[in-house]
Amino acid sequence: FCRKCGASVQGQSRNGSACCLRWCCLTSLAVLLALILAAYQGISNAESWMTVSAQKVLTATLGVPVSLGSISLSLFQGRASVTELDVSSPSGFQADFLSFESLIFDLSLPSLLESRLLGSTAVPLEVEDFAVRNLAVFIEEQSQGSSNVNEILNHISKISPESAAGSFSEDSIGDDLHVVTTRVQADRIEFRNVSIAVCIHPVCDKVPPVTYTLKEVLVTDVGKRGKGVFLYQLAEVFVRTLLMAVVKAAPENLRQNVVRAVGAGLTTAVQQLDFGAVHFNAGDGLGLQDVGEFSGWIAGQAALLPLKASNTAAGLNLQALKAQTAMTNAAVSTGAKASLEATKVGTELTGMGVEANTAFTNMGVKANSAVLSAETKANNAINTLRNGFTSGFSGLR
Repeated sequence: FCRKCGASVQGQSRNGSACCLRWCCLTSLAVLLALILAAYQGISNAESWMTVSAQKVLTATLGVPVSLGSISLSLFQGRASVTELDVSSPSGFQADFLSFESLIFDLSLPSLLESRLLGSTAVPLEVEDFAVRNLAVFIEEQSQGSSNVNEILNHISKISPESAAGSFSEDSIGDDLHVVTTRVQADRIEFRNVSIAVCIHPVCDKVPPVTYTLKEVLVTDVGKRGKGVFLYQLAEVFVRTLLMAVVKAAPENLRQNVVRAVGAGLTTAVQQLDFGAVHFNAGDGLGLQDVGEFSGWIAGQAALLPLKASNTAAGLNLQALKAQTAMTNAAVSTGAKASLEATKVGTELTGMGVEANTAFTNMGVKANSAVLSAETKANNAINTLRNGFTSGFSGLR
């Protein structure tokens, strides 16, 4: 018998030892391959579970269809990536509410193994960093005042673990229960390259939506106050904190419309959400700015909406009055100029008439003077002749 593995061997001990060594190597290789296959199968199952679970949780939380391309998991790097996620708007709106190209997050492997593989709900799934790239947000307000954002936020406010679990199928109750009870903690959520489009009807029926961009939005310490947040709460943190930055960073000439479109639904339960702070970088050279105490700020902005609307209307009326006054002044000025020109023309014509009459008078005077001069000369000549004849006759006498 082999002293190392206990296998029965024939022949010399050297040959038996070599046989035992080969047997041990083959056994170890088989175990290693089995572990690799099990790990690969586990990763594949985890990717499938995460993809399906993410779609279910997001659809149930937001109340609108959510689709995503795929989720890839690398246990060796402790990293997962999501591609092409699209969040639809409620029925009656023209474009998706939210979409992004990629989401990458780094996982803590011990917490993943303990939370997912061992089925422990007391241990949160620890995520170092959520990095969302090339995110597009579409805010649409209809003519009657409803908006896609407000309807989604109103649905989120009513969500609960029970309602989230109600959207899952009975065929996968074990996995679905684990989805509902899984908790997550994250050091930071980072949104990069955020583009926002604001469509306010009926103006948006004739002109394209107004757009602006954010270079970065940063959310810190998610789920750190307690034992983590449930997945549906994580989705709520994503949406609400992103919209907080979108509203706070809106340009001054657009902020009134954005506040009205988002509405008071954004502030509901914000103080109860488990996160640290929200910062945004609008790309204006000021770097990361703190959103600050948001509930009071947006409440004040919402309270000012009627006053701002009145001021806007008053401003429009003032502009209209200024335009009307300018038009009247222009008309008066044009009329005055026309009258002045007419007076000038009349004066010129009168002057021309006077000059003509004067010329004619002068011509008459000159003519009369010439006739008178000629007549005087003739009389003088006759008198000279008379005097001559008289003198001649006198000499003859």
